[in-house]
Amino acid sequence: MYYATLADLITWLEDAEYAGHLTRRHHTIVSPSLMVVDEIGYLPISRSGAQLCCQLLIPRDEHASPVLTSNKSFEEWGDVFGDEVMAAALIDRLVLMRPALSLTTCCERMHR
Repeated sequence: MYYATLADLITWLEDAEYAGHLTRRHHTIVSPSLMVVDEIGYLPISRSGAQLCCQLLIPRDEHASPVLTSNKSFEEWGDVFGDEVMAAALIDRLVLMRPALSLTTCCERMHR
């Protein structure tokens, strides 16, 4: 299993790219049977970070479906990733032939 927040994942990918180990890092992240990326849209990300994330999620999706959590709707992912076209391509790829679950229940933390 692999779990990370989107911000941590991007930092990890950027560090690997800088060190020249991005391919090896991709393999480490893509291989586990379960991959969870949490807090998509919680913190701002750079355009280059968004590109690294998309370059990882597309091959991951070919291996097994990732679990992604976000408090942002798909309509807002263009703002999250800084690119409407990249976000739309990623969403199309991720929801192709599988359901996307949207939980719209109230979060207890939002009422505090």
